[in-house]
Amino acid sequence: MTLRYWIGLVSVVLAIVAIGVSSYTIRNNTPSDRSAKPLFPPPSLPGKQVTKLDPSDTKTSPLETSQYIGALGIVEPSTELIKIGTNVAGIVSRVNVRPNDSVVAGQTLIVVDDRSALARLQSAKASLFVAKARLDELSSEIPVSKAQLASTRSELDQMAAKLSLSKDILQRREKLARESAISEEELFSASSEVQISLAQLEQAKAKLAERESMLMQLEGSTIGGVVSDGIKRQVQSALVDEALALVNQRETELALQSIVAPCNGTILQVKIRPGEFASAAALSDPLITMGNIDVLHVRAEIDEEEVPRFRREAKAWASARGQPDTRYPLTFIRIEPLLIPKRSLNGNVSERIDTRILQIVYRMDNTGKEVFSGQQVDVFIEDSLSN
Repeated sequence: MTLRYWIGLVSVVLAIVAIGVSSYTIRNNTPSDRSAKPLFPPPSLPGKQVTKLDPSDTKTSPLETSQYIGALGIVEPSTELIKIGTNVAGIVSRVNVRPNDSVVAGQTLIVVDDRSALARLQSAKASLFVAKARLDELSSEIPVSKAQLASTRSELDQMAAKLSLSKDILQRREKLARESAISEEELFSASSEVQISLAQLEQAKAKLAERESMLMQLEGSTIGGVVSDGIKRQVQSALVDEALALVNQRETELALQSIVAPCNGTILQVKIRPGEFASAAALSDPLITMGNIDVLHVRAEIDEEEVPRFRREAKAWASARGQPDTRYPLTFIRIEPLLIPKRSLNGNVSERIDTRILQIVYRMDNTGKEVFSGQQVDVFIEDSLSN
């Protein structure tokens, strides 16, 4: 045997070995198409009872598919999810609730640091007290002003009587002066006394007018049967109203430091702790999420292609994931008339995502409390076109 023969034989053996190694490598590195058995059977149609998982039964019969509309549903509180926020930013001093707590409308949930607001309220209350005290003081001045007015009127009467007496004395002295019975000095003294009495009378009249004006400013007047306060009391009353309005404003500011429950419900989630900063902006992750879960609703999403098959009075059921044998009857509540882009996906490879959906809200009979808010359920609705 020649060298050429042996070389050819070795080449053939090496080729066979290479083919075997390649086949082994390809076989071990190729992913195997193995179907893992799910923990729970998939949800079934309302007319079909599932008792065990049958891996070979992967499709629903055309008859069953045509009788029902399938939809993906989200369980939500009857009030929908209420995302609690604050319109006053600040450091949180107290958080009074925890998840699963039942609250009533008006109950305090969170308190933002309110020391500054409380100080402003105390200052406003002090200003209101001073304004009211000043108004009471003006009211108490009315009797004093009336007494002063009466005294001034008495003085005016005295001045008028004194002037009359001075004039009478002057007339007699003028008569005596014509008879040269008195001196000119006595006549001049009598004339001066008249001038002094006249000046005193005018002063008393001016004082009387001043007292009347002061009383008018305090007591007011009655015009056409309508009693109006004096200008001073009106101004002070306006100052009292202004101080009262400031107190109300400060009380509102203080109340805004406390975030209260808008309705009766249950706390579902708390994302804030004492000492953290609460922002007044709209948050993607709200401070507190709550809702009324005594009655649960299901928001079913129907593809727009199946909307013509839907009717309000059609019976509907829901099955929770992992509980295909448990079906919850649904009661129609309302239709959300605006079709929106599809966002919730069921993970099916053949599922269309470039479509819009119509949202139907149902009431769920959840007597056993086995379904939770936010849970996905499979909804089946009777098809109106198959009847």
